[in-house]
Amino acid sequence: MRWGTVGLLLILLAVKCYSQTANRCEHANALINLIQKNHVQPIPVNDEWSKRVFNNLFDQLDPQHIYFTQNDLSSFAKQQTQLDSLVKINQQCAWVKSVSESYKKRVNDYKLWLEQALSKPFDYTTRDQFDLNNFPPKTFSNSAQSLESYRKSYLKFLMLMRMYVARVADSSARDLLSYEAFARKNIRKKELQKLSDVEHKGFEAFTGEAFMKAIALAYDPHTTYMSESENEDFNEQLSDENLSFGFSVTENETGSFV
Repeated sequence: MRWGTVGLLLILLAVKCYSQTANRCEHANALINLIQKNHVQPIPVNDEWSKRVFNNLFDQLDPQHIYFTQNDLSSFAKQQTQLDSLVKINQQCAWVKSVSESYKKRVNDYKLWLEQALSKPFDYTTRDQFDLNNFPPKTFSNSAQSLESYRKSYLKFLMLMRMYVARVADSSARDLLSYEAFARKNIRKKELQKLSDVEHKGFEAFTGEAFMKAIALAYDPHTTYMSESENEDFNEQLSDENLSFGFSVTENETGSFV
């Protein structure tokens, strides 16, 4: 119970104090001090802490590992054990900005690749493999070629799942591949919307926010950082003052509004 109480305290205080500015990485020291003061078992801010933050950041930016390769991460390898030093002298934002520039490039690369990949049906006659027990993979792809292969497997899996769900919802005996065009359109829309959300926030702001989340997660999986909008949603869910009604409108897996 004590862990839950402290975790909740960190969530609320972190948001209240540090989410009021777009350049959130500037408040890294303040967030670290808050966690160090309130966490039950705080860890020292050292090279090991730096490695955790480094890995957490790229996992936050690319949770499905479809943007970056291991070579991309290697280009930042020098800072993997130096983030603690950068934070102590308040020089972390320049590094975060450089990561955001690389992130922007990789997201734009994926966007172009996605449009091309979904411009025509996949070949479902060839044997392929997608390991759900290892998704997302623990490491990033070692090369552009392996990333290409992984992306195709990832999209084919999404396509097959969308076609299957559409067929079940239709309750018909139509062939699974008859839903291919619909599924491809639906997947394209959802994938592009995720990219659009990042573009709307701004790559530097998004990366700065991810950096703050990476710092919080370095301590344990239950310590987190919330943006201002996330905090508002969180408080609304806890509030007993908001009026609510017994219906909602959402888009289901087949693209229909229910």
